[in-house]
Amino acid sequence: MRACPWILACCTLLCVACSTGERETETESGFTITGTGTTAMTAMTSSDTDTTGEQSTTEEDTTGAPTTAGCPEGSLDCPCDLGACDEGLECVEDVCVPASGTTTGDPTDGSTSDGTTTNGGGFPLCGDGEPVATELCFGDAVPLSMGGGPADVLVIDIGGDNRDDVITANATANNVTMRQSLGGVTFGGLTTAMAGAGPAAIVATDVNNDDVPDLITANEGSTSLSMFVATGGGMFAPQMVTMVGMGPKAIVVADINEDTISDLLVAHAVDNNVGFMAGTGLGFQAPSPVAVGTTPVDIAIDDFDGDNNIDFVTANAGSGSLSVLLGNGAGLFSMPTNVAVGNNPSAVATGDINGDGDVDLIAASPAAGAIYLFKGNGLGGFGVGLPFNCGIDPRDLIVVDIDGDDALDAIVANGGAGTVSVMIGDGAGSFAEPQPFPVGNTPVALALGDFNEDGVYDIVTANMGDSTATVLPSNP
Repeated sequence: MRACPWILACCTLLCVACSTGERETETESGFTITGTGTTAMTAMTSSDTDTTGEQSTTEEDTTGAPTTAGCPEGSLDCPCDLGACDEGLECVEDVCVPASGTTTGDPTDGSTSDGTTTNGGGFPLCGDGEPVATELCFGDAVPLSMGGGPADVLVIDIGGDNRDDVITANATANNVTMRQSLGGVTFGGLTTAMAGAGPAAIVATDVNNDDVPDLITANEGSTSLSMFVATGGGMFAPQMVTMVGMGPKAIVVADINEDTISDLLVAHAVDNNVGFMAGTGLGFQAPSPVAVGTTPVDIAIDDFDGDNNIDFVTANAGSGSLSVLLGNGAGLFSMPTNVAVGNNPSAVATGDINGDGDVDLIAASPAAGAIYLFKGNGLGGFGVGLPFNCGIDPRDLIVVDIDGDDALDAIVANGGAGTVSVMIGDGAGSFAEPQPFPVGNTPVALALGDFNEDGVYDIVTANMGDSTATVLPSNP
């Protein structure tokens, strides 16, 4: 749903988040602050604290050599006396580790002959703090209480402190809520602003040209957009309402007409069109509608025909199709070319999946429990969809290189399974079997961030079923 070089802002944690001090304070900005904070508590092992209530004691080893109960001296990860280690190991800081440049098992999965794991000098090993290509590692999911019925999630630095924050558009509560990062997977209290009825999507862009990101929601129930201008410190002025077409369901930001000012594309699910809204530097013009398929519910942008102009594609739930429209760089688009998907697609994303230099499409089908790959020909045309099973009821997807091997992968939010599936791409047009990771109840939207600042993507979901966002932190 969000993976494109022209998107100026995303349209597109090892712990449990909790909030304390349930109090509400109305601010001059129109936002409400609830609670005093949300903290992700890292799990403590027995070495961190003694939970028996008795004072723990440590007996000093008087032999002069390190010992570990149940760990044979000289074995892997066990103490070594006078440098004596088993074959293939060497003594480093009184512990036996794999000898430099050697491994004791299959280097493709980091396993050793005795069932333990080691990076073996750059091989994948979760938890060692060293990201390695092909490594896919996540810590415990961290739930964050948000507003009622979050339909979309955005990750961006709102506070200006170079930390990723979490924002959701809440379709049931008719509001926007935000939790600012306090560092790592610890977050501040909930900040709330009223939006229009049924906000279904949220993006960030600089509405008033002051170099500070503002927020925009597409309000499906009130045929409007709500614009929230940033006032500093992660706070925003009350919404400014702009009327659009019927049933605004999805929105993207890009410089469509190449005037260096951000424009909007809004998918209208009831009107069966996409509205192009040219940016003025102080706001946006009224939408110019372009016809697409029936019930467009998602939209993505890319350059499908290689002319360096922005094109777009919609996922049409009502007609079971994708509509591809080519742009001329001046805000005008071709007639739609429809690509059959079937089974009511819920999301669409773009990327060069097979490494041939042409942009491909991927669509999610909830009824089929699959994503479909449509290979591009570089001229704006696409082949027949190739299905890949992903999980139950896929609602959203992102195309990105999640494991650092220079091949694009697919991340899918499976609403019916309460999971995120990561599907590793081979760079040649195929995906491995999905690897599911539990998140909240009914995840319907995805975003990426880097909360723990390890240079590896963290995954965030908006969970409509339990009114939370889940942060799935990387653990390289």
